[in-house]
Amino acid sequence: MKDKVPQGLVMLTSFLAFRPPQYSADSLKTVAVSWLALFIDKNGMDAIKVWSRVFPMHAGKVQAAWKKMEPTWQILRDFRNRAGFHADKPIRFFGARHQLRKEWPRVQAALDEFKNLFDFFLKKETTELGSELGPALDSLLDELEKKQGPKFQRDQFKAYLMIADPTPLLT
Repeated sequence: MKDKVPQGLVMLTSFLAFRPPQYSADSLKTVAVSWLALFIDKNGMDAIKVWSRVFPMHAGKVQAAWKKMEPTWQILRDFRNRAGFHADKPIRFFGARHQLRKEWPRVQAALDEFKNLFDFFLKKETTELGSELGPALDSLLDELEKKQGPKFQRDQFKAYLMIADPTPLLT
């Protein structure tokens, strides 16, 4: 195989074996930051609005956290749109990556704020929503089933585990 590699070049497999772990960590960071932007985006999941409505008694906490995250929102959104989930023209792609790196301490603080809020609501989900969550999920699934027709698979949707299911996976 080595005789088929042009002189002066290294086989890709040998390069990957010596690639510093930081490159892999940066790749995972790209995905994590982009997913966060999708959760916050008003055209995405809009978690800030969802949490405020689902947990009205904690809406003040949500808004206080959002005020801390909001200053970095445009950086996160641009990064996701231009370098994370999509690739823009090179100047915009590298510009978004550069802006994220330049503002990383502020972005990291926003990420931490979101994570803390997310952890808080994961705990509150079981104690404050009680029996309301199951019927609300079923109502959503009814709507999805009407729109998507007979191909919609309710059990498969629940298996995504995005919302806690009180029934154990193994019996």
